[in-house]
Amino acid sequence: MKFKATKKEIMNGFRCYKVGYCDLSHLFYALEPIAYTCGVYGWNADIYDLGNDIAIVTGYRPFGESVNYEICRKYDRKAQKIINVSFKIPYERKRKALDMLIKKFMVEIAKKC
Repeated sequence: MKFKATKKEIMNGFRCYKVGYCDLSHLFYALEPIAYTCGVYGWNADIYDLGNDIAIVTGYRPFGESVNYEICRKYDRKAQKIINVSFKIPYERKRKALDMLIKKFMVEIAKKC
């Protein structure tokens, strides 16, 4: 279950990368956000902990270093193919493939940002 956090708390604990709302919906298919932020207009963003003190912040009002949309689109399309491959493939195999793809995504954004 995710908890309510402030931008300041998240920025102090993680190196944050911001991504637009639903730009990585397929890549994060099997992940649950650890926290969320909200403001006077309601929900702002969800925070995904990717390990090594790296967080992806995605939502209507994300914060952190920007990730190029083309990189997000490339990895989200790959993740969509993994998810839609077949209903006969077990969920755990898909989850492992998505985890490997997330690691590749992290390496690429670390180089570009």
